[in-house]
Amino acid sequence: MIKTIVKIDGMMCGMCESHVNDKIRNSFKVNSVKSSHSKGESVILTESKLNEADLRAAIEETGYKVLSVTSEEYQKKGLFGIFGRQSAMKTVTYILTVILTVRMSLLVSLMVSRKNKSIDMVEALKCQEQALGPAMQKQMAGKQQCAVSLPKNYLRIIRNQPHLPMR
Repeated sequence: MIKTIVKIDGMMCGMCESHVNDKIRNSFKVNSVKSSHSKGESVILTESKLNEADLRAAIEETGYKVLSVTSEEYQKKGLFGIFGRQSAMKTVTYILTVILTVRMSLLVSLMVSRKNKSIDMVEALKCQEQALGPAMQKQMAGKQQCAVSLPKNYLRIIRNQPHLPMR
C-alpha cells in the first residue's frame, strides 16, 4: 500500500474537507482518504502510487492550492502490521508452548499428589522446570521464571489442605 500526504492550502472547515475527499474519491481508485483542515493536509491510501500531476490538477479544480505531495510505503496497523507476521506467529507459538507446558506440569504434579494424597508446590515447580526442557529454559533465562500467575492466597489454601478428596 502507498500512503500519499498532500499539503493543501485553503481548507477552512469540515465542508472543505468533504469537497476535497469527494474529488479525490471520484478521480482516483483509493482505499481511503482523510482530510484535515486544521492540519492542512489529505492522507490518501492506495494500492499503487498516484500520478502527482493528476492529483494536483484534481485538487486545484476544487479551488484549493496544493503545496506539496509526498508518497511512502504504508504498512497496515494491528498485530501483524506492527510486529510482522513471522514475529507475531513466533510470539503466539511461544505463549502457547509456555501455557501448555505449565498446564501439563501442574497436571503431572496433581497426578503424583493424588497418589501421595498431598500437594507439594515444590514438586509442581520441579515438574514445570523438567517439562520446559533446556531449550525453553535458555529462552527464559533472565526473565521471570514462573510463567503462572497465581493469587497470593493460593499457596496458603494448598498448604492448609493436607490431601485432595478422592473422586
